[in-house]
Amino acid sequence: MAGPRARLKRLPTFTVSRGEVQFSLRTVDPMFRFSLTRLVETSPAPPDSSSPGAEARFAASWDTRFRQEWVRLRAAVHETLRFKAEPRRAGVQTRPAFSRGQLMSLHNDVKVLQRSQAGAFIFEYYQNTLLPAAACLLLDEIDQASPDLSASLVAAWTHFYCHALPSLEAIFIHVKNQRTSIRQATLVAFRDCVLLKLSDRLQPLLEEMNAEGSVPPGIQQMLLVLQSVMECYPPSEKRLKLESLVARVVSPYLGHRGLYEGGYPKPVIPSRELDVAHLRRPSVVDPRRLQRPLSVSSSSPHVETLSDLFTLSANRAFHRRVGSRDNM
Repeated sequence: MAGPRARLKRLPTFTVSRGEVQFSLRTVDPMFRFSLTRLVETSPAPPDSSSPGAEARFAASWDTRFRQEWVRLRAAVHETLRFKAEPRRAGVQTRPAFSRGQLMSLHNDVKVLQRSQAGAFIFEYYQNTLLPAAACLLLDEIDQASPDLSASLVAAWTHFYCHALPSLEAIFIHVKNQRTSIRQATLVAFRDCVLLKLSDRLQPLLEEMNAEGSVPPGIQQMLLVLQSVMECYPPSEKRLKLESLVARVVSPYLGHRGLYEGGYPKPVIPSRELDVAHLRRPSVVDPRRLQRPLSVSSSSPHVETLSDLFTLSANRAFHRRVGSRDNM
């Protein structure tokens, strides 16, 4: 007997303006089929560019049925990153990250948006719109917190790393991205929108503290944690700018440009990695090559990338399979 579920089926694809994006969906009604291409063409205000972030912002603002979910998520991100420099009092407990039932409600909002036409772009909307706006508010609060930049920056980093970062990971735990995680995207936003915008004021301060040997541990932890995030390779200009800040407080320090010593912003032993990185043939899986050339055996061809290694292994398995069939 055919019930209500007999009319339901799975929609495995969505189409966007630049091609087709394959991903899995939950079982939905066939009449509830959406196309982002038709959505863009039939709407009165087209997006300002063809970037995925612009499409995500446009789709999120156009679909008024899910506006409340977007508003609640935006408010949660801003509230999580909000920082108030208040002295801690003995015996006073810190407030919980979420009120009772708030995290479950936010998870439901994320799941509802994942089933909408903008579901494929939640991560890009979070990365390109929500995070920069919230990080700019955090930067303003750092400027207003205290005239002592190092103290206010340490307090803001402690709040961000101990409270905001795990809270945002908990909110968007159901949002997955292939290359960058929620944690990495959030750390990169703090680096680009907070730390590097303070770099002109921070550089002489770091040099002075390093000469006196009084660099706060919070500053060192912040720089080392942020430099450990590799969002792309070859490294971006912003990551190289961060490298020069790390070299002022960590000695010796081995970066992409070479070996730094003595707190100098320029390497004492330069490296050619950046020059060679643009000439390398990128691997299919990861553009970074193996640490050293790998040769499986003396008679095997020279293997330089993980892609070459996987191709060599697949070819050998294929030839073994063909040889076993011929022997039969």
